[in-house]
Amino acid sequence: MGGIIKIVYAFVIFISLILIVTSNVHSLLPCGTDDDCANDPCIHPEYPHCHMEQCHCV
Repeated sequence: MGGIIKIVYAFVIFISLILIVTSNVHSLLPCGTDDDCANDPCIHPEYPHCHMEQCHCV
């Protein structure tokens, strides 16, 4: 019984780590143009801009 609970806990942690890593994949990919940064959130009046292969809010 205790072994099953440990397996469930390990499974939950593993799934959580996968979700965290996959949600941040877009921010790790290099950009080539400003259009590649269109999905990055910026606070108005800033807008996403590609600079040195990374998206920044300017």
